[in-house]
Amino acid sequence: MNVSRSCYYEWLESPKTNREKENNELIEILKVLIKKGSGSYGTRRLKNKLAEQDMVQSPTYWSVNEPGWLVV
Repeated sequence: MNVSRSCYYEWLESPKTNREKENNELIEILKVLIKKGSGSYGTRRLKNKLAEQDMVQSPTYWSVNEPGWLVV
């Protein structure tokens, strides 16, 4: 990557966006749900558990392309 060191560190220390904060909160909730389900919860069951907590997300929110995006 052709990024100067100063720009990288400025980006690294920049405040988190609202979306990043929401993502981090959601990931922590998902980690708890997965541990409660002994790691056997799939996306449908996780979505239903989130809906029970009034935390329904759009289908595009669930489309994560990177394998291992959620490490418990």
